[in-house]
Amino acid sequence: MMLAVFETHPIQYHAPVWRAVARLGVPLHVCYGGNFSLKGYYDREFGKEFAWESDLLEGYECTLLPEVHTVWPKDYETVSSEGIGKWLDFSKPTAVIASGYAHPFDRAVLIKTISRKIPLFYRGEANDSSRKRSVFKTFVRRMILRQLYLRVDSCLYIGEEARSHYLKYGMPSDRLLFSPYCVDTSPFNLNEEARLKFRGETRKAFCIKDNDTVILFSGKLSHRKGVDLLVRAAHKLSRSDLVLLFVGDGDLMDSLKRITGPTRIVFAGFQNQSQLSRFYHAADLLALPSRHSETWGLVVNEAMHHGLPVVVSDTVGSRLDLIEIGRTGEVAKAGDFHALATALKACFEYAKCPETAQAVKEKIKPYSVCSAAKGVQEAWLNLTQNLDNSTAD
Repeated sequence: MMLAVFETHPIQYHAPVWRAVARLGVPLHVCYGGNFSLKGYYDREFGKEFAWESDLLEGYECTLLPEVHTVWPKDYETVSSEGIGKWLDFSKPTAVIASGYAHPFDRAVLIKTISRKIPLFYRGEANDSSRKRSVFKTFVRRMILRQLYLRVDSCLYIGEEARSHYLKYGMPSDRLLFSPYCVDTSPFNLNEEARLKFRGETRKAFCIKDNDTVILFSGKLSHRKGVDLLVRAAHKLSRSDLVLLFVGDGDLMDSLKRITGPTRIVFAGFQNQSQLSRFYHAADLLALPSRHSETWGLVVNEAMHHGLPVVVSDTVGSRLDLIEIGRTGEVAKAGDFHALATALKACFEYAKCPETAQAVKEKIKPYSVCSAAKGVQEAWLNLTQNLDNSTAD
């Protein structure tokens, strides 16, 4: 028996889940359409080439599909669907986990799995609010997704927005299992001793005063992420003790540096996972003011594990799960820097309170690698039990 997972490439936030699933005794095998994320690749939004630090293939069985069909993609856009059908026919998995439908690779996985009548689990970034669509496109999408979900044995929902999406498109509630979006916290330093050490060291390194209020943005400096709105909102607040700390890189870097105003802005550049704790501990809150296409926002998880409240836009998928207004963060209307300024100001009132850090850490606890793996395990056990019962009959 085998549970096969198909993904376009090894993903930093997914590999820890697959390792944890394998440790639970599920006979897991992950198939990747490419390995460019292991070697380093050019990310268009980051605007630079980079590679993840951690070993993304360790701890579970996997296959690189280009070894089957010899064409190695150089990035996400060039991943091919070749080799999927051949691998399915040769390996004959008991069930398949699909991770999406946006990429041709993902659509091929769905089509080839369904056509072979292999049981299908779905764990993807499912929502209805990430982008505007015409009436016609909305209708077509609804019809296609309804037909797809009818053929899915279990939907492993990553959060409340995804759960609502599946129910809206006809998925029975008894086929929904919680497998939350999560981050591996092992590269982080989360204890109080580390917080005090890194907070002082990092602020000193960037000439930030101890009593300054620091808003952190961590990620791609792009229009989609709304970083320009964050700068305008900070300037609108016009506080002498306010510092914007940008950790990341992207095509808006130069234009951000040209925006003038009263708020001091610090650019720390791209940082890999092992370096992030020092910046989270140096900050008082995180902001993620994305305009669109932020189906979850895993940087929110990272910040909350460090005890930071978070201000997000109303397009960030994790807001329904993780943001309690006035307690763990605030929500602002996407694209509106006035609303963002108001949300930031509200968060300042409780951001530095020790009780806030405790509330934030309690809120993020269920969104762990262990919880995600247990959701996959439950889907697998339900399926194998049903198969055993049908065989006995």
